[in-house]
Amino acid sequence: MKEEWREIPNTDGNYQISNLGRLKTFNWKNHGSERICKPAHDKKGYLRTAIKVGGKISTVKMHRLVAQSFIPNPENKPQVNHINGLKNDNRVENLEWCTNSENTKHSFSIGVQDNIGSHNPFSKLNERKVYFIRMFKSIKNKDIAEMFNVQPSTIKDVRNGRSWKHV
Repeated sequence: MKEEWREIPNTDGNYQISNLGRLKTFNWKNHGSERICKPAHDKKGYLRTAIKVGGKISTVKMHRLVAQSFIPNPENKPQVNHINGLKNDNRVENLEWCTNSENTKHSFSIGVQDNIGSHNPFSKLNERKVYFIRMFKSIKNKDIAEMFNVQPSTIKDVRNGRSWKHV
């Protein structure tokens, strides 16, 4: 794929982003020289850098710059999804606009997020308790719920296979 560059709005022509996810400045360290910027990883693993937008220094995420410059967003979706799950792959063909819900579903479907079952920090149950719940069908949902400090509906969902499907 041929690299295509587009100017980033509100940067006085000082920056361009490419369809391959690279950022170019035309005023490196205020010396007027051209240079490809080296982004850094943020805490969540996304590539980011600082640029001057509207006269102010702003930290921006590279994938958002690529999406804003190359991908139409007619539905005004607020997030950018990495299709292959790699947060540092900011090529335009790897990005798409999405909702929070779509982004979360996608991350689970490709295995990026794995907080099901006991990996979920909010879970009061674990795999062992689920086995117990399913094994002793003669015990009432209400009684098991009291034992594990959960709602009877939670026990019902476990028994009917609506939750803890992986066990």
